Amino acid sequence: MKAFLIKIIFFISILFFIIVSVTFYLYKKSDHLFESNSLSYNVKQEFIKNHKNEIDNCSYFLIGSSMSLNNIDCILLSKKVSKKFFNLSSWGMKFNDFNFFNIWDKKNVILTNINFNDFGKSNILIYPRHSYSFLNITKDLYSFINQIRDKNTILKYKKNDYYNALNFDNSGSLIFTEKQLFKIDSNRWNKDDNKLTEINIINFVNQVKIKASLVKKIIITFSPSRRHLYSLEKSEIVKKVEDHFKLVPNVVFINNYDNIEFTDDFFVDNSHFSKEGALKYTELISSQVGSLLK
Repeated sequence: MKAFLIKIIFFISILFFIIVSVTFYLYKKSDHLFESNSLSYNVKQEFIKNHKNEIDNCSYFLIGSSMSLNNIDCILLSKKVSKKFFNLSSWGMKFNDFNFFNIWDKKNVILTNINFNDFGKSNILIYPRHSYSFLNITKDLYSFINQIRDKNTILKYKKNDYYNALNFDNSGSLIFTEKQLFKIDSNRWNKDDNKLTEINIINFVNQVKIKASLVKKIIITFSPSRRHLYSLEKSEIVKKVEDHFKLVPNVVFINNYDNIEFTDDFFVDNSHFSKEGALKYTELISSQVGSLLK
């Protein structure tokens, strides 16, 4: 029995040594920044690292999910409002995922563009920022290997004509191509993402309230969806969210859900804009927030 246990311990030790060695080899070989289980988040962190000096001296930030990443052109927004904006958003990020970003300062204005999917719990697991990437890799080697594979594939393809594109512009935005050039997924085109519950609304409002006391202003814009998915019931839900923010200091809520100008010609799925839609929406946002930034 004792000899058997010794063999088991020896086998486990060898296996552990192999796993650690492979992990360390991959870590040394790759320049991939591994700070979460989300490839988009990690690539955006690389963007932030590469633009650190500019971002550290910036006071205007666009945060959020793909609703902010893909639907608002920060280069155009900056030009229209005469304020330099950086887009720190990435796929699937919720408001709470930005808790540890170095943006919560009294001189800063935070803009976020949301839709129904931006409420509720985040699926992104963000590792502690003080951790070394190597230690993060040991926690989730499977995700690390998959991210390296996917990243190499995605970044080689320079056209933003599909949903997983990661070609950020100099502001951090990622604007999709014109609709006729985009690879539209019919399942996403008709998908109804309305999963809002009262508790999700309350949690979101409370998260914003806490952060609003730390900055100059938070501006929340609610993005339109395809008109085919529009309903009066959803409109009332968005108005309920708007009502929650009416008495919250330093917070402005702008409801664009009922805007009928954004027809199917401006979308590539249920809520993401094509290039035409993003430029049109950015023009609208610029006119709405311009006076709030003075």
